Order: sequence, then C-alpha cells, then structure tokens
Amino acid sequence: MKQNRDKRITLLLFILLLVTAGASASIFFSLQDDENMYYNKVKNSNMSNGRPQIVNMTADELLNQITVGYNIGNSLDSCPTAGRNDGTHGSAYYETCWGNPVITKEFVGALKRSGFNAIRLPVTWSYNTYHKDGRLTIREEWLDRVAEVVDYALDYNLYVVLDSHHDDTLIWADLEDIDKVSDNLRDLWTQISEHFQDYDERLIFESFNEINTRHDSWQSYESSIEAVNILNQLFVDTVRAGSGNNAYRILICDTYLSETTDDILNGFVLPDDTADSRLAISVHSYNASYNQDIKRFFEKLQEHSRRFGVPIVITEFGTSESFVPAEYRSNHAGNYIACANEYGIKCFWWDDGDNYKLFDRSSGELIFEDIVESLMNPAEFNTNNITTNIFDSIENYSYASISPLTGELQDFSDGALTLNPGKQGLPVLYNHGYRISLNTSGAGEGLRLSGLCFYDAHQVLIAHHSLDKELFYDITPPENASFMRVTFFNPWDYRSLEEYISYFEKKELSLEITEYIK
Repeated sequence: MKQNRDKRITLLLFILLLVTAGASASIFFSLQDDENMYYNKVKNSNMSNGRPQIVNMTADELLNQITVGYNIGNSLDSCPTAGRNDGTHGSAYYETCWGNPVITKEFVGALKRSGFNAIRLPVTWSYNTYHKDGRLTIREEWLDRVAEVVDYALDYNLYVVLDSHHDDTLIWADLEDIDKVSDNLRDLWTQISEHFQDYDERLIFESFNEINTRHDSWQSYESSIEAVNILNQLFVDTVRAGSGNNAYRILICDTYLSETTDDILNGFVLPDDTADSRLAISVHSYNASYNQDIKRFFEKLQEHSRRFGVPIVITEFGTSESFVPAEYRSNHAGNYIACANEYGIKCFWWDDGDNYKLFDRSSGELIFEDIVESLMNPAEFNTNNITTNIFDSIENYSYASISPLTGELQDFSDGALTLNPGKQGLPVLYNHGYRISLNTSGAGEGLRLSGLCFYDAHQVLIAHHSLDKELFYDITPPENASFMRVTFFNPWDYRSLEEYISYFEKKELSLEITEYIK
C-alpha cells in the first residue's frame, strides 16, 4: 500500500511540475510578446546578444520613438594631456582624465529609469590610434570599451548615437587639407562601422561634432562649409560600403560648427545615399530663452528640415547650474522640449559631469529631479514675470566704448559696439533682474561682453561694471537706475562698423536682454 501511495504522490508531483512549467512558459512568452510589441518592426529570426534586431526603419520612424536623449559627455570624449596612447595606458585612463568616473551599466540604468530612452555617446578616437601599414588604426582595446558601453545601453533597450568627438587633430574643415582629412575620416569610420556591423539600427552613427577649421577659427567660411559637405558624403559612403546592418543604419550628418545660422544651413548639402530615408542632420543649440520666444528658432529648423526632406536633431542642448534665475531652470527645460516636440525636433541634453549634470555619475543618484520631471512631462511656459528683448540690428547700437569714469560714449580704438536704444540706453527697473546674453555665430564668433553702465533719469552715471570677456551676465540695477548700456567687442581682433553691420545682416549677432521680477 505504501508503494502505491508513493507512486501516486510521485505522479501528482510530476503533473504539478508540468503545470507549473507550462504556466511559467506562458508567462515568459507573454512577456516576450509584450517586449516585441514595444517595437513596430522587429526581425524575430535575427537575434544578437539576446536582443531583438530592429530593421527597416526610416530615420523619421526611428527618431520618433525617442522621447528625450542624454549625452554622457566628458567621458569617452576626454582629451588627456599625455596625448596619444603609446600602449602604456589602459582605456580607463582616457575615459576618466577629465574627472568623471568610468561609465557603468548602473548609471545607464539610472538614465533609463528616469525616462530617457536614448543616449548620445561622444567618443574621441584620435588618442587611441596609431599608424599601421600607412593606415590610421584604432586600438582594439578602445573599440571594445566603447562597444561595452553601447551594450549597456542596448541591454536597456535605449537608442544610441555614436560619434567622433574632439578629433580635431584628425578631422577639420579646410579645403586645402581635404585629401588628408578624408583619409583620416575614411580610416576611422571604416573600422568603427566594421566593429559594429552586426549591431541593429538602435545604434546610430554621427559623422563628427562641431567640426571647425584646423586653427579653430570659429568663423563661417564658404570653403569650410563646402569641406563639411565633402566629408559628410564620404562618411555616408564609407559606412554604406561596410557589411552587416550598415547598409540601412541611420546616419546623422553634422553642419559646420554644428551651427544653425542661415548661411550654414543654406550651404549644407545633404549627402547622396544608397539607402532610402536613412539620414538626419545634427545641430546644437543652447538657447536660454525662458518662454515661447524660442518658437521662432524651432520654426526655422522645421522649415530647413522640410527643405532637406530629413529630420533635424538637436544633439546638444541644456542649461548650466549658473542659470539665472535658478527657479526658472526647470521651466526652461520643459518649455524647450514642449516647443521642440511641437515642431518635430528631437533633443539630447548635454551632461558634462559638471555644471550641466543632472545625475551623480558615481552613484547614479538623480540630483535635479525637477528638471528631469520637466523634460519627461514638458509644458510650454509663459509668464508675465519675464520679458525678453532681442537687439539684432545696428540701429540699436553706437559704434563706441563706454568711459568707466563718466559713462560717456567714446570712440576708443578697440572696435567696440554699445547697446544704446534711443541714444539713451535700455530702460531698467529697480528690483528686477536682468540676464544679458551675447549670441554669436559664424564670423561673429569671438565677440565678448566687456562692460555695462547704469544711469539715472538725467543720464548721470550711477555704476560701471567691467565684464571679463563674458557671453552671459546677470545683474540687478542699483537704486535710482533708469537706463543701462552694454558694451561688447572682440578682445583678440579689431572689428569695424561695417563688419558689425554684416554680422547683423547674416544673423550672426544679437544681444538678448531678459527681464524678470525678483
């Protein structure tokens, strides 16, 4: 009897095990189905490292999946004083030389849990290259480390933008060096695309970052814009010539200086591509407007996007911890994304691990929860407490400097321009704050704020403030102040009145004054 009872118990346990296994399998496949539903187009028969392969998505389709992206900056793109790796340093040395810790999977997971579903991974390749048989060669250890971080992100189902960053010793925008630079770019992207050829289309390649002239002129030249067009075409051709998923991978091409000025966007030529609708354009914008004034900027980008027939992505934006007034920083973030979404522009926050950080890189702890909340739940911000005036025509200025002793306008030989609306200055109010922003691009780059003066109602000088080559300045007027004048110039090179007029006409120069109630 005991034997029969034991057999029955054994049989019951076996049946229970089968039922449990069946339930577990049902749950597993149900979860797997949910995971697959997350993607609109999945090639179920092709798996890489246990991850579903995303294929056959256009740039519009893929980028529309992105909510807000996040730059893990000043890590893999750090530039050490030791120079190019001669084999004596490991990858961690180059990743941490600017003070940030190595990127961990836990930190990438913290970004995912906070709502970011894409990262931009800036990488400087030049310090880990050497020449072999006449070819620029990337060290295998560095390629493997970059791939390790890419894997962190893909394991969390994040999209990844991988670029060439701070590689200005190899890649620059001068026609006279175009053959040499082309060889460098071709060698880099041949190896990068080959290393990542089996990665699915969640991995996006970006040609370069803020590409400048060889001597970092930050000037807008037609020849440099033309050089960028040549290099972007070579970038696309090089990746497409590779194997695996590179035939259809989404590729992002940068403008000269990653700028958004009309001359640079008008001079940009979209590369020819053997794949249909797989290209996008990258620009940067650290526009500090608090409210709906920024819509004019996004409207312009949308117009250019429609003209090119491809998406434009802002791969860097953000505000630093010095943003004033601090209480409006989260409003700025939410308003920026809300307005960008309205015009179909995707954006990536810039985190340098320092003044622009939102997380503690070591612990993954979220530091600025209010900003991230605004990024994830964006809303337009409009308030009567903030007024922004943009001065972008020569009529509002005097070609002169301010005497720090008398406040009078004087024709010094420094080639300065002074904001002087109505020839009496900008009206100001006591107990209000003023944020002064000098916006320059193209040939206007290099201009800096040099001083400002406050005057009473009778144009008598009350206070003078020297500004040490700043681009932004925040100040509260002293009591009895009625007017303010602001001066800027190029501390390294004289600028004529005709040059200033040209900057305004090309929209390469404006002074933005934001007034807010304190």
